[in-house]
This record gives sequence, structure tokens and C-alpha cells, in this order.
Amino acid sequence: MAKNVHVRIKKNNLRKLAQMAPGEADAAIRVLAEEGVNIAKQLMLNSPRTGRSYVRGGKVHVASSPGNPPRPDRGRLINSLRHESRGTAVRVIIAGTEYARPLEFGSPARNRAARPFMGPMAYEVEGLVDTVFDHFLEDKA
Repeated sequence: MAKNVHVRIKKNNLRKLAQMAPGEADAAIRVLAEEGVNIAKQLMLNSPRTGRSYVRGGKVHVASSPGNPPRPDRGRLINSLRHESRGTAVRVIIAGTEYARPLEFGSPARNRAARPFMGPMAYEVEGLVDTVFDHFLEDKA
């Protein structure tokens, strides 16, 4: 079974907002999760072509370098990115391949450095939380 990478963004005011307007909070969380998936994909697609080059399936692929998000090769990782509901106003963003975790955190046993994509995505999404919630809750104040 694949070991997924999960992201949790926790802000103290989200629970209060979810209690005030559960429908709007759930919709806002869904928008943030969708945005998170899109951001993670963009991080991968825009990762610099500064790693090693190799031929696979007759095509040259230039990998990412350590410290940069992984560059798509076969598309399994980027296509595994999704979000799932875990209850009202709770969503998780998942990278559902067996190699997502070693890419994110590195694998010392295999002498592979980290190529983070979920952490940087979470940082960007966290910066959107207040704006998205303000939009959904502006009529509830």
C-alpha cells in the first residue's frame, strides 16, 4: 500500500469560523484544497531543469536538483495529487504514490536528497487562508 503524504494547515480561527457558518467554511476549505493541489502541480511543472539528464522511453528527461520540487517524468506523482473530505470543513491534500514521501523528505538510505513540493505548497496555501475565508464570510459578519 502506498504511503501517502498528507498536509495539515491549522489556524486557530478556522474552528470558530466553521461554527459561525459551516456551509461557507466547508466551501472555503474546498477552495483552499483545490488551490493547494493546483499549486503543488505548478511547483512541479515549474521546477528548474537543473538535475541529471537521462533517456526513458526514447525521450530525454531532465530531473530536478535537490531542494527543488520534483519534475514530472511519467506523470504518476503529479496525477496522484488530490484532496479528500474528512468531514465538515476538513480536507486533506494527498500525494498518493509510494515515492511521494521519500521525494518530499529525502531518503538517506538511498542517498537521495529531499525534493519538497507539499511543504512549499502548504506554505503558499496558508497565505491564502484569510483572503479566502474573508470572501466566503463577508456577508456573515
